[in-house]
Amino acid sequence: MFLRKFYDWLLGQAKKPYAGWVLFIIAVIEPCLFPIPPDALMIPMALARRRRKSFKLAATCTVGSIIGSLIGYSIGAMAIATVGKWLITTYDLQSAFDHFRAFGHKWGMLLIMAKGAVPIIPVPFFLVTIASGVVHFNLAYFIFAVAVARGGRFFLTGTLLYYFGKPIRIFIERYLPWVFAAIVVGVALWVWAVVR
Repeated sequence: MFLRKFYDWLLGQAKKPYAGWVLFIIAVIEPCLFPIPPDALMIPMALARRRRKSFKLAATCTVGSIIGSLIGYSIGAMAIATVGKWLITTYDLQSAFDHFRAFGHKWGMLLIMAKGAVPIIPVPFFLVTIASGVVHFNLAYFIFAVAVARGGRFFLTGTLLYYFGKPIRIFIERYLPWVFAAIVVGVALWVWAVVR
């Protein structure tokens, strides 16, 4: 109920003069605290000003998401007993958290990239960033995986909105995350097979 009201409020901010700052803040807090993907605001903002702003909005989301992911990683690495535990309990994600932690060392990059590319609410991205910090996943690989997954998703969305505008919105909202996730997983598996 609260998430739906917040989502509706967020859509209402798309045409406000301060919308860029709201987008940046949402992009920062989503990977470390709150499961509302910045796409929810980026898409209507890009549609309102698509020729001038699509790529700038994608860059804003990417930078904010990397910063937020580092905050999430820090929560896992340094504050799992306090803030991390509260987040996992609040969103009832203990089982998903335990699952990621068990496979994080071996499949960490693939999991980070796949989850970063697909904004699905039942397992929010902040769970992956926090768990990555808990298992002390290599920080350079973590940043790379986040930048590729999140940046790729936001810039692909921005590109489609720039060239096709409103008609492509339904495709982006329903299918693009899955298409991009399949690409990311395919590339990650190919890299893993080559370097194994």
